[in-house]
Amino acid sequence: MKQYLEARQDPLAKELFVSHALTRPIFRGSPLSPNAAWRIIQMASKDLGLKGVHPHTFRRWRAAQMLSAGVPIEQVQGYLNHRSIGATRLYARAVDQAIERVAAITDPF
Repeated sequence: MKQYLEARQDPLAKELFVSHALTRPIFRGSPLSPNAAWRIIQMASKDLGLKGVHPHTFRRWRAAQMLSAGVPIEQVQGYLNHRSIGATRLYARAVDQAIERVAAITDPF
């Protein structure tokens, strides 16, 4: 990520991902639209042979990562900008289930 940002050479940019359109230069440097991000992720996941990967997959992964690291659920809620803690609890439940699956596999008894 650091290399990507250095290569962009636009330290004042607020957006993480911007267009590098070769065929439409007027859009170069403008923020990537949600649809463009979706298409890029779809193409990359197809090229890698991954199924069911979409932009929200990364959001769920980050939430699970934070919860697994012990970040309080209220902080994860704020990070995800969830209005209801119930939505964030869905991520926590998925993390708990994954931990239970690993524990069941590795339990010596």
